[in-house]
Amino acid sequence: MTQVELGNRLQALLGKRWTRQAVSAVERGGRTLTSAELAAIALALDTRPKSLLMPPLEVRQVELSGGGVVQVGEVTDFSVADQLFEDLTSVA
Repeated sequence: MTQVELGNRLQALLGKRWTRQAVSAVERGGRTLTSAELAAIALALDTRPKSLLMPPLEVRQVELSGGGVVQVGEVTDFSVADQLFEDLTSVA
């Protein structure tokens, strides 16, 4: 899927324009997302939000933008996020 195609899907889901540049900024980590935008990206890519948030399996720790480090095992419980996503998709 191209950035333009993803932008078009997001526009349909969110009701606002998503340019190729906006998609690129998200991919590069140069733009933060709202929870609604994260859910829409997951829907557009036919995946779950947690798969967009988790690092690859071989990664054991993640460096935060403020310089801190988090062990991946400390942030792998996404059961609440999964339930929210299920609630959102069942309403749509």
